[in-house]
Amino acid sequence: MTTVEDAVVIAPETFDTRIWVAIEPGNGGGPLVGHVFAFGGFLRKCLFFHYSSEVPSVDEESVLSSRLAVARTRIFGGLSLDPFGQATRNGPTP
Repeated sequence: MTTVEDAVVIAPETFDTRIWVAIEPGNGGGPLVGHVFAFGGFLRKCLFFHYSSEVPSVDEESVLSSRLAVARTRIFGGLSLDPFGQATRNGPTP
């Protein structure tokens, strides 16, 4: 994979997080795959985030770039964590 961004940030909230954005080049004109990874930790709590997207060829590189930017800034950037032990669950109540 080719690194597009490699940064250490304080996000979400107080987590020390490494964000890594990378692209897998398409072999012989194959699909181009992009990834956004985030690995974080704070006081015995861990965070892992992975977003992946694929376009048919290198000709669609701008589409992939836009998707990765949205994942990096809006999806990961918009995460908020519930207090540990107080997470709510969706679905039927037993």
